Amino acid sequence: YNLYNLTSLNLSYNRIEELFPEIGLLTNLVELRLNHNKLSGLPSTIGKLTKLQTITLNINPLEFIPEEIGLLVNLIEFTISKSKIYLIPKSVKLPVIDCLRSNVSVSIN
Repeated sequence: YNLYNLTSLNLSYNRIEELFPEIGLLTNLVELRLNHNKLSGLPSTIGKLTKLQTITLNINPLEFIPEEIGLLVNLIEFTISKSKIYLIPKSVKLPVIDCLRSNVSVSIN
């Protein structure tokens, strides 16, 4: 299937344990919803989704967010709740995390 023109992808409630690096090929994605899965992390190729405006990662056992998330310059909504994340990468600038709802502390040096 040719999914390269896909703009919205909702993979919530699918018990997904790993997001494959090929997600970075979906460069036209504007919205990515991955709520209620079993993700412990995201591939670094997430940084190739530069058109992404919304990413929701609520209720996943996430342990890390890759630095490449900071490359998502069009990101407006970035939500994480009920995860194991305690630190957002320094590459993520404050305006990006307006909608952040989590037990996360932000460290920008």
